[in-house]
Amino acid sequence: MVHLTPFLTLAITAGLMTQSTAHPGEHHDTVSVQQEIAKRTTHANHIARGLNNCAGNEKYHALQARASERRLQKAQNLRRKRELPVDGKSHRRLLIQVRIETLADQPSDKQRLSKPVVT
Repeated sequence: MVHLTPFLTLAITAGLMTQSTAHPGEHHDTVSVQQEIAKRTTHANHIARGLNNCAGNEKYHALQARASERRLQKAQNLRRKRELPVDGKSHRRLLIQVRIETLADQPSDKQRLSKPVVT
């Protein structure tokens, strides 16, 4: 037979009670759920149709181009304000590039080993 401590018994009872009272008063009947699904489907179809009509519109493309230019200008202004490179390359990328160039200028291990040692 299993002997449970009073604390463990209380914890198990509390756990079971919270599961049963998680959403009191919430009842789902099939008809209301189906009506809700139908409303959401109709709404989603309506939104998709509107977006499809808008996507081929010249005004839409002009709006997207203006928004893109505005975001680019904002990013460049913030970079200038923080004294970062305006071309969009991160500081880390620049450091990596400098390191690669520095390593490329150094002789490789084969080159170092092939040179005769003069004493």
